[in-house]
Amino acid sequence: MKTASSFKRRVRKTAVFISSFFIIGLLFRVSEAGVLDPTFSPASTMNTIELTYQALVGTHDSSAVVASKSGDAFQIAKCITRKITGQTPCQ
Repeated sequence: MKTASSFKRRVRKTAVFISSFFIIGLLFRVSEAGVLDPTFSPASTMNTIELTYQALVGTHDSSAVVASKSGDAFQIAKCITRKITGQTPCQ
């Protein structure tokens, strides 16, 4: 009787170990980073780090940016600013 319960415990511990190993392996596989070298330029959809920094410190010339609800971050920020200041609504 005692050997049957110790055998069950050993089987249970082995099953938990194998399951844990499988789950950890699966997590590593799912959280894979992917390609870090883009195949194309972000072009007009993104802004450079320098433009982002200039916008944060207030030295960015945003006169050419058109306010838009569905544009990039600068266009959305300009749209929000127009709404706050009571200017005409965005497209």
